[in-house]
Amino acid sequence: MRARSANKPGNRKSSAPSSPAPLSQETGGDSHAPRSYRELIDNLDQAVFTLSPDGKVRAANRCLREILGVTSRGLIGRRLDEFVESPTWEEARSLLPQLAKAGFWAGAVPVRLKKDGVLRRFDCRFRAFVKGGQIAAIIATARDVTEAKAMEQQLARSEKFAAMGQMLAGAAHELNNPLTAILGIADLLRERAANDATRRHVEIVLQQARRAATIVQDLLAFSRPQPQQRTPLQLEELVKQVVEPQRAPFHEKNIRVNFRSAPDLPHVEGDGKLLAQAFLNIILNAQQAISASRGEGSLDISLALRDGKVRVTFADNGPGIPADNIKKIFDPFFTTKRPGGGSGLGLTICLAVIKDHGGRIEVESSAGGGAAFHVLLPVAVEPSAETSLDVSPVSEAPSRSVPSRPQTVLVVDDEESILQMVREGLSARGMKVETAKTCQAALSRLARGGFDAVVCDFHLPDLSGEKLFERASGELQDLLPRFVFMTGDLSDSAALEGLRRKGVSILQKPFRLSALAALLGASTPDPGPGEPARSAEPRLV
Repeated sequence: MRARSANKPGNRKSSAPSSPAPLSQETGGDSHAPRSYRELIDNLDQAVFTLSPDGKVRAANRCLREILGVTSRGLIGRRLDEFVESPTWEEARSLLPQLAKAGFWAGAVPVRLKKDGVLRRFDCRFRAFVKGGQIAAIIATARDVTEAKAMEQQLARSEKFAAMGQMLAGAAHELNNPLTAILGIADLLRERAANDATRRHVEIVLQQARRAATIVQDLLAFSRPQPQQRTPLQLEELVKQVVEPQRAPFHEKNIRVNFRSAPDLPHVEGDGKLLAQAFLNIILNAQQAISASRGEGSLDISLALRDGKVRVTFADNGPGIPADNIKKIFDPFFTTKRPGGGSGLGLTICLAVIKDHGGRIEVESSAGGGAAFHVLLPVAVEPSAETSLDVSPVSEAPSRSVPSRPQTVLVVDDEESILQMVREGLSARGMKVETAKTCQAALSRLARGGFDAVVCDFHLPDLSGEKLFERASGELQDLLPRFVFMTGDLSDSAALEGLRRKGVSILQKPFRLSALAALLGASTPDPGPGEPARSAEPRLV
């Protein structure tokens, strides 16, 4: 009768739960507990355990034992801080008054285990059983959410990068037109400079504009990767093609470059131009790190086969990378260089390229001890004969009847600065130039005939460049002049490639007048006194 009356609601003295004897006895081996109940607790995918007020383990299921790497005999009666570096028992004990008052606590707890030193995150729930205002026992659950949290962070990072990519692509696109005008007008000023001092000043403007143009191209590459043309590659030859042009500038900076490769390495499948750019980014990063810290140094480049992957190692004896920075070096815009020393996108683009090829980058470094970047790429499934590589930035359009010196050119762009720059630049090279700001105006002028070439912005407000080409092709047919499209946005790569196959040339903004002139076959003005002749290299898609 006493037992029944004690359990009546009206006779309860406290809302706190009573001591968890059944669970404690069950995991301790109480023969009265149902076997199915013991198996259920023991086979949960999260740790379930009870603690005494002084932090000693009274009972634990198999999951906790596996997490800590101990047996039941080695765990029961011992405190958790004997197996955990952090949090310490002192840190945990400071929360006991709060737990005794609220009766329950839940949250994420970072835990570093002594068995491997790895920091993991656990989703924990603690419930206190209180008697007389004091904690009599604690029952707890802990679920390892390390991988789930990592996936959440990766997803959030991907979403952030996607949003950042859209923003950067828009900013880069808007910067291309003014940069094109700056480069073109600076070219004109240099060609017309009255003295060497003026020419030197203009050259500084050109250098800084080219630097800004490089940053814009990095932004576009990060935000909108170009389509790849993958072929079987021999990495030894590709890396040599990247390294050889750098030997002279490295020698001038007292940096030795050593190269060695294991014989008969298998091929990898990839885009030679993108991989070459990734390797060059790592090489230049090493050069800048060495030059900034010491007067001389060395860069050792080696290739070997490791675990079914071709490994390319770039090891320098520069200042090394502090441990706090190793996880940040691939983040967009992260740089330790002085302001203006770099965009902070080189290694970001490099990692994106390597990951897109199914590979990975491993970094070994310590402050003051140099740095080693290991690029690992999977072996091609069916390697073929050695493929000739072309890592040149110039890709010509298919052959088409092109006048050696087009005399009359129609320039179509809605930006007045571009029209003025191209008109003056081509006129200075002996060409007759007419301009139009809309596709409709351009079609009207083309209908009159007499044009040898059309230089047109790909994105116009009234009609796209692709539509303009289609209409002009239908109306003029065999009398269609040669088309050159200017574009600062590679998002329409499929459309651009289709036009290129039809004989259209694509000139990427920002460009220099000399590049456009070379593409059209125009003569280049004679260099001024003391200025060497320049060869134009148009940047084509």
